[in-house]
Amino acid sequence: MQGLAKSISTGMPIEFAVALFDELSMSRREANDMLGLKDSSFSRKASASTPLNPEEAERVLDLARLLAITQAHAPSTADGRQRASRHLKLWLYGAHPKLNMGAPRAQMVFGFGRAQAVALLQHDFAQGRAKVI
Repeated sequence: MQGLAKSISTGMPIEFAVALFDELSMSRREANDMLGLKDSSFSRKASASTPLNPEEAERVLDLARLLAITQAHAPSTADGRQRASRHLKLWLYGAHPKLNMGAPRAQMVFGFGRAQAVALLQHDFAQGRAKVI
């Protein structure tokens, strides 16, 4: 865990974010908008292979946490990974009763909201309200 904290404090490779967005079938613009990242800054960093700063890295890492939670409830196959990615994207955009029928994606801009989204997804799986099908 200390290694992860250090890598975030020194910056995250931009390629990690690009691969994560691709895995979720999200355009860069869509993902940047959801995470509150500036599209122009992200594009510049992607072109120059410049690492994400610690704040940007934390935002991307929280999205990766959501994917990891979802993948933990899917078969460990290529098809299972695809289904997990599809499920997470639907969950992020779907109305949720615990958010007054708002979409979890709206929580992803701020640190508290991202933590709330992670806890909510974990709770949904624990209570059987979320299933990767």
